[in-house]
Amino acid sequence: MFRYYFVYPPAYKILSANRFTIQFYRTLGNKLGDRLKSQRGLSQNSVNQGRRLVRLLGEYADVRDGAHFLELGTGWVHWYSTFVRLFYNANITLFDVWDNRQIQAFRQFVSQLPDHLTEEEMAALGPSIELLHGMQRVNSFEELYDLANYRYVIDEHGSLSAFPDNAFDVLFSCAVFEHIDRSILPEYVADMHRILKPGGVSIQIIDMGDHYHYLDPKNTHMKEYLRFSDRLWRLYFENRIHYINRVQASEWLALFQDAGFELLHKEQFYTDIGPLKVHRDYQHFSEDDLRCHQLVVVHQKPHSEARE
Repeated sequence: MFRYYFVYPPAYKILSANRFTIQFYRTLGNKLGDRLKSQRGLSQNSVNQGRRLVRLLGEYADVRDGAHFLELGTGWVHWYSTFVRLFYNANITLFDVWDNRQIQAFRQFVSQLPDHLTEEEMAALGPSIELLHGMQRVNSFEELYDLANYRYVIDEHGSLSAFPDNAFDVLFSCAVFEHIDRSILPEYVADMHRILKPGGVSIQIIDMGDHYHYLDPKNTHMKEYLRFSDRLWRLYFENRIHYINRVQASEWLALFQDAGFELLHKEQFYTDIGPLKVHRDYQHFSEDDLRCHQLVVVHQKPHSEARE
């Protein structure tokens, strides 16, 4: 618990002080992160989340060859786009707020992927086996983009406003939405609706756990942040490089509904909040909200909007 309260928050505050300290953190963190991820290798959780995305696409999206996907917050190794691309012949736009790409880790992950797939999954890849082999041999992300029909887009403000209306068949992300600035969420989700084609699908896996907890899991609760007022969280815990918005499940569902989406699928995963003392700023939430640490939602932009 010492690390949760007295090590990570002040360290991230200092590193978030200005653009120079942020750049220092990102540059150093990227080099070390590439090495560490390569040493640790591909996690089973990453494979399982990729499987979940592919399963939900199969159940709720009408994906045809050449469809246009957008991954929101593509991260260090474009992992989820890569997993999805092996099962779907799609053109994928990879969107992020800064360049944190790690080619060594990417190659390690795709090299280890066959060891994590079942015989049925390997058979389902079909012609994509050759694509996987090609991914294992790339020496740069530029080679990967040419090989897999990827487009990499950076917008430091995280805005989707540059994308045209009705541009994508599928929008998806995993463990990204909790990092989006709370103040821009209504505009962001409205833009998602705007850039999705009528009948298009949004698949979002949202992690509402306390991300400081993940740095000190033995001594803190998965939703430890519920102990703190909004004011204290902003003053002490919130920062620009380790930001989480503390938005709860019912709030996410309302944001998508208000933007005009239709809910097709919802999964919620829970933790026991037990003796956790919830601050009054969060006591108006239901127990369902307070216990929920992960939300998986599939939404659709109504077909009827094509005629409006």
